[in-house]
Amino acid sequence: TITTDDPAGICTAESDNMQLTISSISDATITAIPPLCENAGTVNLVAVDGGGTWSGNGITDANLGTFDPTIAGTGTWNISYTIATSCGDNDITTLTVNPQDDASFSYAQPTFCLADADPTPTINGTAGGTFSVDGGASINSVTGEFDISASGNGSFTVTYTTPGSCPDVSNVTIVIESNLDGTIVTVQPLCQNEAAINLIAANTGGVWSGTGITDANLGTFDPAIAGTGNWTITYTISGTCGDADDVTITVNPLDNASFNYAQPTFCLADANPTPTITGTPGGTFTVDGGAVINSVTGEFDISASGNGTFTVTYTTTGSCPDVSNVTIDIESNLDGTIVTVQPLCQNDAAINLTAADIGGTWTGAGIITDLGIFDPAVSGPGIWDITHTISGACGDSDVTTIIVNSDDDASFAYPQTSYCLSDSNPIPFISGTTNGIFTINNEGVIDSITGEIKDALTQQGNYTITYTTSGTCPDSFQTEITICSETSLYAPNAFTPDNDNLNNVFSVKGTNIDEIETTILNRWGEEVYTWNDIDGSWDGRTKSGNYAPIGTYVFIIQAIDKNGERITKRGTVTLLN
Repeated sequence: TITTDDPAGICTAESDNMQLTISSISDATITAIPPLCENAGTVNLVAVDGGGTWSGNGITDANLGTFDPTIAGTGTWNISYTIATSCGDNDITTLTVNPQDDASFSYAQPTFCLADADPTPTINGTAGGTFSVDGGASINSVTGEFDISASGNGSFTVTYTTPGSCPDVSNVTIVIESNLDGTIVTVQPLCQNEAAINLIAANTGGVWSGTGITDANLGTFDPAIAGTGNWTITYTISGTCGDADDVTITVNPLDNASFNYAQPTFCLADANPTPTITGTPGGTFTVDGGAVINSVTGEFDISASGNGTFTVTYTTTGSCPDVSNVTIDIESNLDGTIVTVQPLCQNDAAINLTAADIGGTWTGAGIITDLGIFDPAVSGPGIWDITHTISGACGDSDVTTIIVNSDDDASFAYPQTSYCLSDSNPIPFISGTTNGIFTINNEGVIDSITGEIKDALTQQGNYTITYTTSGTCPDSFQTEITICSETSLYAPNAFTPDNDNLNNVFSVKGTNIDEIETTILNRWGEEVYTWNDIDGSWDGRTKSGNYAPIGTYVFIIQAIDKNGERITKRGTVTLLN
C-alpha cells in the first residue's frame, strides 16, 4: 500500500494499492547438434525453455525450430532463438552442413559382349569409394574393372559407395551377352521356277535383306521374284553383340519347253506332223494313249496311232528343266456327199436332205434349218445349188442341184355363181393352166374340156365344179354353182281370219327365194305385224296379240332369191270379217 502525505497540510493524505508479479528469468540456451549432411532430413532444434522464435538460414518453421539442411545448403550457419517476454532470453548456435558425396559413375556402354575387354568405369563424382557387384560376378573393388570372362552372361548391378562423412551410393546395371553369329548357311543355285525357301543362319533373330527377300524376319527368298542372276543377300543381327553376313545366291533361268504343231487337229489321211520347238531345244518328246512319236524330233505317226486325242509332252534337259504339253486330235476324214434329190414340185412338202456323214451345215435357197430341211415352197421354182459343209479339220463339203418345177395353176371362174334353168349354158374362164379336165358332182352335166354346164340337162340344185390340170406338177381347183328355177312372188289381196280353215291367214308364196321379210302397215303407215320366214304368215292380229280392225292394209315384201338378186314388192290386202 502506498500513502501520500502533505506536510504543509494543504492536501489531504491519499493511499492506493498495487499488485506486483515477480517472474523467473527465461533460459534460451540452444542444445548443440553435430554437423549435418546436405541430404539429411529436417531436424527440430531444442532450447532449454520453449515458446521462443527461431530464425536463420534453413529454418522452415519458426515456432518448431525446424531446420532443413537441403534448403540451407552446405556451410556454417548461425541460428538464433529468442524468447520475447519481460524476462525473456536469446541464444545463437552455429550449425554446420557438410556437402553430400557424389557416387555417380558410368561404364562406356550398358552392354558388353563375352569377347570384349574388361570395362573400367569413369567416376564422375567423389573418388576413393568402393565398388561391389551382385549375382556372383567379379569386380575390382577399387577401380570398378568388371571381369567379363569370370562373370559370364547376365545382367549385373554394380554399386559404388563413397567413404566421406556424407557418403553416397549409386548403382549401374550392365549386361553381359554372348557374341551372336550371323553366318549364313550356303545356298545352292536355284531355278527361277522353284518354290520360295527360308534362308538359315547360325543364330536366329536377325533381319534379311536383298533382292528376292519377301519376308525379312523369316528370311524367305523367292527366286521367281528375284529373277535370274547373282543376288547378294545380307543377314543382320542387331544389338551390341550382333553380327552380319552376306551370301550370294545364284538363280538360273528356267528352260523353255514351248513347242507347237501346225494345227491342233489332223486327219488320218494327213502327213505325219512335226512340231516347232519355240523354246529350249534338245529335249525329249513322249506321248500318251499308246500313240507313236519320234522322241527326238516329235514327229507324230498318224497311221500308227489312229483316231483319238493325245497329249504330247516335251521335257528339256538343262539344269532347270521345263515341261510343256500339247494336245492333238486325230480324226477320220468325213464325207459330206449329198444324196441325189429328184425334181420337186413347188407345192411338195418340205424334205430332209441327207449326206454320207451327218453333222454338217446346209445352205442354199429353200434351206429352212441347219438340219437340211429343204422347202420347195420357200425356194420357189428354179434350179438351186444346195451346199452341205461338215466343218472341222477333217470335214468335207458337197454341192447338189435341186430342180423345183412350177405348180400348175388350176384357177378358173364362172361369170356368176348362180344360174336359172332358162339361162344360157355358163362357160368358165381359165386364168391358170389350160388343157385340164372339168368334172361336176350330183349328176350334173358338164363339158370336161371347156367346163360348159348344160343347164337343160342339169336339175335345179347346188353343184361343185372341179378343174384338174395334167402337167408335171398338177393342180386342182373347185367352185360352187347353183342352178335354180325362175324367181316368183305371190301375195293374195284379201283373207278372212274366221277360223273356217279357208283363207284364214295372209301368206307370201314364191319360187327360188332364199331370204324374205314381210311387213304389214295400217293406213297411217304404222307397223302392225312383220315376219322374216318364207313359211311365215299374218293371222290378222297385231304385235300385241289383238285382232286388227277390218279394212285395207299395206304389205311390203323384201326378198333375196337364190341368184342373190334383191326383190321388193308392195301391195294391199283387205282383212275381211
